[in-house]
Amino acid sequence: MSDDPNQPDPGQPSPAPVAPATNPAWERVKLARHPKRPHSLDYITRLFTDFNELHGDRFFADDPAVVVGFAFFEGRPIMVVGQQKGRDTKQNLFRNFGMS
Repeated sequence: MSDDPNQPDPGQPSPAPVAPATNPAWERVKLARHPKRPHSLDYITRLFTDFNELHGDRFFADDPAVVVGFAFFEGRPIMVVGQQKGRDTKQNLFRNFGMS
């Protein structure tokens, strides 16, 4: 037996490595996929005033997954572009699951 307390006893098996309690990368993925996470329209309604959404591209159709419009931010006119995903299956189908 060694006199050094940091050295394992050769007669005893070494302890198994302990996995960390949480995986920070997976925690970020779960947070990004959380169903209650705010979407583009949530931010737009809270940050901007007088938002006027534009629709269609004059040649083909309207893409419900893309939210575009004019608004005011602190009194200055701006253009807002966002990607919108639904909160339930019906909204997700309408918004094409947020894929343009």
